[in-house]
Amino acid sequence: MTNRIPEKIKFILLHPRAKNAYRFLTYSAIAGVSAFSTKCYLEYHLKNNMTIPTSVFNHEQVHSDIIIRSVEPIISSWWAPWLKAAEMDPQSVITKTNSKIKKTRLNMIEKMSNYHGWDDADCRTIAQAISYQTQVALARHPNSDLRLFLPPPLLPSLYCKTEIGKHLRDLLGKMPQYEGERCLQYYTSDALNTSEEYQLKNPQQGRAWDFEHSYPEYTHAGYDTIRLVEILCLRALLKHSEIEENCMIMVEGGILQILQHCLLEYPDDIEIQECIVRIVANLSVFTSLHYAILQSGWVILLAHAARFKEDDGISMQGSRALQNLDQEAEKNKFVDGIFQFYPTHRTMDPPIADIVFVHGMLGSAFHTWRQCDTVTGERTDCWPKDWFSIDLPQCRVLSLEYDTSLSDWRSVCPHEAERRTLEYRSLQLLIKTKSAGLGDRPLIFVSHSLGGIVVKQMLKLADENPELFGNTIKNCKGIVFYGTPHFGTHIADYSKRIRSLMYPSVEVIELMQGDVEAIPFQVQNESST
Repeated sequence: MTNRIPEKIKFILLHPRAKNAYRFLTYSAIAGVSAFSTKCYLEYHLKNNMTIPTSVFNHEQVHSDIIIRSVEPIISSWWAPWLKAAEMDPQSVITKTNSKIKKTRLNMIEKMSNYHGWDDADCRTIAQAISYQTQVALARHPNSDLRLFLPPPLLPSLYCKTEIGKHLRDLLGKMPQYEGERCLQYYTSDALNTSEEYQLKNPQQGRAWDFEHSYPEYTHAGYDTIRLVEILCLRALLKHSEIEENCMIMVEGGILQILQHCLLEYPDDIEIQECIVRIVANLSVFTSLHYAILQSGWVILLAHAARFKEDDGISMQGSRALQNLDQEAEKNKFVDGIFQFYPTHRTMDPPIADIVFVHGMLGSAFHTWRQCDTVTGERTDCWPKDWFSIDLPQCRVLSLEYDTSLSDWRSVCPHEAERRTLEYRSLQLLIKTKSAGLGDRPLIFVSHSLGGIVVKQMLKLADENPELFGNTIKNCKGIVFYGTPHFGTHIADYSKRIRSLMYPSVEVIELMQGDVEAIPFQVQNESST
């Protein structure tokens, strides 16, 4: 029995027809080895030809007599477009974006952000199948195709133009009032009283009314009465949107749909649009409200806001909302007054350092850093946002914002002066920046005017509370001061009568020359700054 088996094997191997099988196996082995060698060859040349950063090419073209030309990748042969089209097939894209493997999802989303080869039908198919988190990731990328987002659900039609103001007023009336929040009460009562006066003078809600006596500044600016009522209600709701309990009531009352009506009613009103997007950005801070925001179709609206070129306020508020909604990539929360200039989209590599800009008196997170020189050509309204992403792409760039005024005659809220003190303001900024991840890596502050004093007070408080803010003081590697009054201002030189007439604000009083206690971290050596 054992001798028959080798005889059978020998018969099969020496059979005349076995030569065809030998040839097939030989050719298959050669083809497999060739394919593997080609793959290794392509990977080797791609790595060698594509590791030089773009900035090196640009630098050599400007500063060298030798012009370096980019090398065409070997993969750009006749079959590369076919492979790209097969990889970006809608069904393949949907499968990979819904994969349970995070790396597969992130790689496909990055490819989708720079691909524009789909037709309208393919885009609609993808938009209906991808998840909310994928939509948010695409919305954050500046080059993604806007056809990949579904439009917001249809809104109910309005009976008349004043119905938006009525909905805002009704919603504002449902907001709880807190005994210690005097500014919140001030904004709410101001909006409700103005709206009630409008209704009493216009029972049919069809005519304009005379409000020159109460609001002369709005009359001279050309405000219409309906817009005045609505913007006062929006400002009051903006203050309420900083409190989570009130945000829940606002969403249940239909604030997300009401704000969409406002966007349609005022498509060219920068002030109202910025206020609307800012409210949504505040709502996005609270994770429990994310589903309501996404389901109501705000992703495409926030994507448009983030790409708005005419106003940095609208674009950065839209970016802030999308960053808060992107739970898969962002562990930080950007509350009101904290803006991440760069990166605004998802990145594969974590930043190596944080650069934080802090404006001064009467400044803002954007306009303080505008370009004011006489350079011709392309200019920027916010150079930290536009330039640092090119010069320092491995760093995260943030900017802080807080309200300031020279006189309490022009103060935003006449109450709660204790909340405008340097110590209270610095503590609130310190808490907000911690939620944004400040202190997790090396940190550099860039401050202007009063902002330098605020930064020093923040570091002083961090040093006094190491359990909460120890990483902030530990990782602070440097501070840049622009025109910071380390020894106070010269407002104390004025007479008491003039000072009483000016009614200086709390922040100005704290900076009076000679008020040493108000200026923390007094500079002992100018060279240290």
